[in-house]
Amino acid sequence: MGVRAADKAGQWYRADSRGLAAEVDWAVDEAARLYGACHPLPGTSPVAAVVPHAGLQFSGPIAATAFRLLREAV
Repeated sequence: MGVRAADKAGQWYRADSRGLAAEVDWAVDEAARLYGACHPLPGTSPVAAVVPHAGLQFSGPIAATAFRLLREAV
């Protein structure tokens, strides 16, 4: 079984890996700046998240916040 080519690279996200990594870093930093005080409800621990995927420039910070909360719960 081969690896499927990323057919949307360069359309919905950056085609070059360095540029994409920079966008992901931006989303994580922006999430910390905008939603830094976001925490799960007391006494709870998230196990899943419904994360928007409209593109890093649109929903990246929200998605990064959800992934941060999940990472902290593990």
